[in-house]
Amino acid sequence: IYVVMYMDIFRTFLQFVPVYFMLILSFALPFYMLFLDRFETNSYITPFKALMKTLVATVGEIEYDTFYNTKNEPPLPLTYLILFLFILSNSIILMNLLVGLAVDDIQGVQSNAFLKRLGLQVKMTMDFESILPDKFLQRFIIMDEKITPNEVKQTTFWSWWEFKSNPFVDDLNRSVFNSFYIF
Repeated sequence: IYVVMYMDIFRTFLQFVPVYFMLILSFALPFYMLFLDRFETNSYITPFKALMKTLVATVGEIEYDTFYNTKNEPPLPLTYLILFLFILSNSIILMNLLVGLAVDDIQGVQSNAFLKRLGLQVKMTMDFESILPDKFLQRFIIMDEKITPNEVKQTTFWSWWEFKSNPFVDDLNRSVFNSFYIF
């Protein structure tokens, strides 16, 4: 179930990536222009480095001191406004939106967990049967069909087929049946 939850959350995140990237890019370029020559470390020397620094800042590594306590010239008032908007939109709203999307996906997966588990078990069984050799399957799955079209039947259509009992198949059916239900 955790793999299914991870895949659903990852699929939702991939749908959200264009919006996420545009918001990060919309702050990375102004940071690049405002902080190009202000630091000794040159964190914003190229647009790509500015993009990576902004991505890291979105996760929570904002480093206010390195932005505004430099020995060079004092920061512009516009810089404070952009940092405030960045903290508000990317660090608070965007992160809470991602958490909300993940919680919504997890609730959806948990409500359908039983059906997904059954589907995965059927798929696994079918995949397992497809790789087994035919001789092995013919040995353990024995079916006899007895069709009597001229006899008058007093039961339903399904009673025309009678199967021989095979202990291996009966045990397998019982174990598969028991695995579907949690006691």
